[in-house]
Amino acid sequence: MTRVEHATLEAAQGAPDLVRGVRLPGADLRYLDLGDLALEMADLSGARFRASRLDGLRAVDCEFGGADLVAVTMGNAECFDTRFTGCDFQGAALQGSGFGACNFTDSIMEGTNLEGCRLAGADFSGARLQGANLKGVSAEHSIFISADLRGADLSGGDFTNAVFRRALFDERTKWDGAILVEAVFDDGNAPTDGVS
Repeated sequence: MTRVEHATLEAAQGAPDLVRGVRLPGADLRYLDLGDLALEMADLSGARFRASRLDGLRAVDCEFGGADLVAVTMGNAECFDTRFTGCDFQGAALQGSGFGACNFTDSIMEGTNLEGCRLAGADFSGARLQGANLKGVSAEHSIFISADLRGADLSGGDFTNAVFRRALFDERTKWDGAILVEAVFDDGNAPTDGVS
């Protein structure tokens, strides 16, 4: 990371106001404590955050496309209308965060912990969510078209009006207590055991 990039992020960290328009595509931000960042219209596409702490992140209309977010902790984050397309979130801990209207299209989220997240209107089209923890999520109007949910735990989640067309799930996918009111599945592919 360059001195300018480091100074820019240091100034943003813990800032009471949003930092607008920071541009750090491809930045090397691995293994850093970046908790409580507040960003708006930031470009962090392709940045490497591997194993960094992003707890309390606030991101509005930001671009993280293609970022390496493997094993990050991002608990209690609040992101809105932010793009995480094609990101690698394997093993990330995102529990208790809000990702309203965020785009996770084609992201790798195998084993990611999303327990209790607020995902209303989020797009997970083509995302690889094998073995992910989506227990108790609030995912009304979310899109899971062609998402791979094999072995994922969606127990107790609210998927009212969510779209699961062409999604993959198997006998290991858990739906116990999930709310699927008006959820859309391919013909004959909707889960029936333990759902409401």
